[in-house]
Amino acid sequence: MEWDSSQYNIRIINETISFIDEHLDQNENKPFFAYVSLGSVHTPHTPPIKYVDGSNVANEYQTRHLDMLFEMDKSVGALVDAIENRSIDEETIIIFTSDNGGLRYSEKFSHRTSGPL
Repeated sequence: MEWDSSQYNIRIINETISFIDEHLDQNENKPFFAYVSLGSVHTPHTPPIKYVDGSNVANEYQTRHLDMLFEMDKSVGALVDAIENRSIDEETIIIFTSDNGGLRYSEKFSHRTSGPL
């Protein structure tokens, strides 16, 4: 099977939602832990043409990196929506963090992914 990196984040989110559903079906009153490691900002920057909800992702911004950040926002939003739709948001802690800095400053787009760091 050939790997399609443009589907990585979508697959991770779908599998995480499936994990949550299975856990709630089998262990409704027990806590769970899900470590969701998105690959959005890592190369290769291969945004999907469309997200699961049908919205465009690729070529929406000036760079593929920015398209990937847009997809990351949609992915995190889909996961938060899934948690809210299952009425477990009041008892769920979500920690969002990054494992590294961003890309170099882009003169062309005046974009600094790491801010002043």
